[in-house]
Amino acid sequence: MALIFISHSSKDKERMQKYIKQIEEYFNSKPFFLDVDDEVGLKESEEWEPRLYNELSKCSIALFFITKNWIDSCWCQKEYSLARTLGKEIFYTNIEDDKEKKDEVFRWIGEHIQQSDITNEKTFKKLLKEIEKVSDELLEKPYPWNPKDNPYPGLVAFDKKKAAVFFGREKEIDEIVDKFSYELFSTKAFLILGASGMGKSSLLKAGSCQSLRLENIKRSGKLLKE
Repeated sequence: MALIFISHSSKDKERMQKYIKQIEEYFNSKPFFLDVDDEVGLKESEEWEPRLYNELSKCSIALFFITKNWIDSCWCQKEYSLARTLGKEIFYTNIEDDKEKKDEVFRWIGEHIQQSDITNEKTFKKLLKEIEKVSDELLEKPYPWNPKDNPYPGLVAFDKKKAAVFFGREKEIDEIVDKFSYELFSTKAFLILGASGMGKSSLLKAGSCQSLRLENIKRSGKLLKE
């Protein structure tokens, strides 16, 4: 089971408890990071901001419990932005109980394809099954590829969909992954320099980001097995 990062507003702590319990019962474990959890969450006197960002960087799946409080939280928005930047598999679920606020949540979620409105236990179990399916696919096929697809993007940069056929930059990828892993939260910027057309975007999108993602998946699976 790939590691899940759970994002929520601290104001919704009480109403989330029944959903967290269902996750534990469904997977028969705690395959997630939740900041307020006594076992896997933040410890007393721990610096919470770097821990949250590091846990999000290690996870493979991000599950967002969306409410009006979540939308209004600048920290929740930062978690969402980082999850998208790091290419995490993202699931959204609307747990807002106020009708007017619920409509606002749906407007925020917009056109995203992986979403759910939790109204009963059956609906939430369906979401958990989808998360489990995506997790299995991530662990078994980190670089999926259809042999019928054209491997050459032309002038467009290689992206994560073409990671399986991107090659020739192994040394640079390893250097970036090593530096990124150690300095992600200790530096204010990470810069890749190169002349126009040399493949910087491809190196980042199809190479380094996907290698980091694969390493995080493997690390998550190992930690959970232990």
